[in-house]
Amino acid sequence: MLKLITNIDWNLTATIVYALSSFIIAIFTIVLAKVTYRQARLTKEGIELGNKEFVATHRPRIRVQYVVSSALTIGQVPSAEIHALNFGESNAIFQQIGVDIFTRTKNLPNTGQFNSTPKPWIEIVLPGKDAKMSVHGALPLIKEKIDGILNGNLELCLLGIINYTDGNQIMRSTSFFRIFDPKRGRFIRASQNDEYAEWDYES
Repeated sequence: MLKLITNIDWNLTATIVYALSSFIIAIFTIVLAKVTYRQARLTKEGIELGNKEFVATHRPRIRVQYVVSSALTIGQVPSAEIHALNFGESNAIFQQIGVDIFTRTKNLPNTGQFNSTPKPWIEIVLPGKDAKMSVHGALPLIKEKIDGILNGNLELCLLGIINYTDGNQIMRSTSFFRIFDPKRGRFIRASQNDEYAEWDYES
């Protein structure tokens, strides 16, 4: 009888020890899983932070290199091709572009009327690559205006803005203003004292 009780006590003790061991292992496994998950999350956050810092310090920079004009044709709206280059070190995602081509009286401020409200334009521009954008004005040219542009009484102007985002989804803008040069057949930069000179900027 004593031997039977001893065997029962031993079996009970072994069962308790096994149960406690299993419980401890389960607790350890749960703790290890939580620690592993936290470590993975911290690693992911560290990688994301590093990527954001890289993009911030190697941001895209969109600049308009030059603007080529199409021929001035009576009854047709003035048009041009903009060549913008990404001088930065990361991708630029074009979001919006607003451009207008209009005339104004030379040396007479506030005679130009334009509407360069940005409109959707989705395009990814890689570092060192350029984007070519065909744009046009709102009003068709008449003979009197073409004659005025060619003889220097009127100026054909191009005003525009490009809104783009970097890899951190931060919105940036490049604005530009150019004046048509009939001799060169393209739009060139305006002087620093021009009424729209402040439109030439990069944020």
